[in-house]
Amino acid sequence: METIVWSDPLAAWLVSSHEDVVAILKDPRFSAAQGRSPAPCGPDPAQTAIRRHVSSAISTNGEWIQDHMRTEANPLLAGLSNTSSFDLQSDLIQPWCENVALRLIGQRPSTSGRRELVRAAWSVFRLTSGNPSNAPLADNARSATTWLATSLLETLDDARTHADQRLLSALMKGEFTSGELVAPCIQLFVSMCTSLPLLLGNILHHLLTSPENPPLPKRQTCPHTIEEWLRLLGPAQYVYRIATTNVTVNGHSFHQGDRIGLALSTANRDPDRPLEARHLSLGMGHHACLGAPIVRWACAFFPAMIAERKPNLSLSSGVVR
Repeated sequence: METIVWSDPLAAWLVSSHEDVVAILKDPRFSAAQGRSPAPCGPDPAQTAIRRHVSSAISTNGEWIQDHMRTEANPLLAGLSNTSSFDLQSDLIQPWCENVALRLIGQRPSTSGRRELVRAAWSVFRLTSGNPSNAPLADNARSATTWLATSLLETLDDARTHADQRLLSALMKGEFTSGELVAPCIQLFVSMCTSLPLLLGNILHHLLTSPENPPLPKRQTCPHTIEEWLRLLGPAQYVYRIATTNVTVNGHSFHQGDRIGLALSTANRDPDRPLEARHLSLGMGHHACLGAPIVRWACAFFPAMIAERKPNLSLSSGVVR
């Protein structure tokens, strides 16, 4: 079976083998930039330093972030305590992820601009998972990114003097300006509002519908199980790269400007994938997911939280996605 094929709907070469996907993720000649204009080869040292700074701030404030995860879950679950039937995705998973995401960027979940912030996050997400040659999609994403950047720049500047905004305050204590930090903050917010609820919906649906599964775990899930959930249930079907020069991968020649769709879910299930190989659901290399620790904390905490408060939860109809 061919593992590199052209897709007209996605306007991209689709790459599905684990070996080839890993090779492209690690190769600096492939850029994560959207659009048809190739970016310079290789990771930008300045951007690499910013990513390290953001990752360090997340790790340092891990306890604070996990406390907010618990705090934001309690009122949602209390509101459902006397409800016999509810929509797991829209009534619990999605608002919980949004609330935590808003806290991380220094906003209260009750903020008047909540709907606009979340809508902007989904506009950006649709471009990264769709076809950038779709003009309306690209225009919406650009407008949403600009609006998010304007909102976050003000919040980042305010965080210098607000000790309660722990994550943003930690970011602003470094050597970087708010203008340099706004892009990773947008990435973090977008992924928390979009990819994370899709992942948690997949996990809960899997646990509640697979006959071989035990009841929902009442304790935090072990790391091995979390990694298997990420490998098999990750929401990202594809991530995209642009060839910045002519490149040959496994005998296939990509030309400068070619768009490549990396089929992560297929690569994670590749029968030729080495047993010791890590999954690709959170990316790899200098474009790996910035919020990976937060994703793992959510996977460890969320099913156990539901099992404690809703021990007899079951799906009556429909599909959680």
